[in-house]
Amino acid sequence: MWITITTDDVKTRLSGAEFAAYTTKALSAGQSDPLPDITAQVVREVRGHVAGGGNTIGDGLTIPDELLAAAVDMIVFRLTTRLGISVKEDRKTANDQAKTLMGQVGRGEFKISGPESAASEQAATPSPVIISRTRNFSREAQDGL
Repeated sequence: MWITITTDDVKTRLSGAEFAAYTTKALSAGQSDPLPDITAQVVREVRGHVAGGGNTIGDGLTIPDELLAAAVDMIVFRLTTRLGISVKEDRKTANDQAKTLMGQVGRGEFKISGPESAASEQAATPSPVIISRTRNFSREAQDGL
């Protein structure tokens, strides 16, 4: 099943105070909540890995539910790093594991479920193109050699 990441999904990894600090208290004047932008970036990254592994991608900004935890770990890590404070070791580890999983998805080593409806903008998987050279010489053209 393919799903859309929500704010509630991110809140499952953060305490209420942490979430408020990351999304409101650490803002400059005129700056908006960074969570929607960070979420969109991570979703596009996940979809890129999925498509890179030769999988069909779902409609809109959806991701396979098998990758939700990894995507949320990546979002939380990026929210944490924007504050300019040191990141907890467990968050670094979770982000590293999420990136490792994305690499496995991109190489086709981690299988995911297909979407119920495919996106109209499918990523093209490159295929090899072999062009043979034209022979300029033949046995008949080699008279005297």
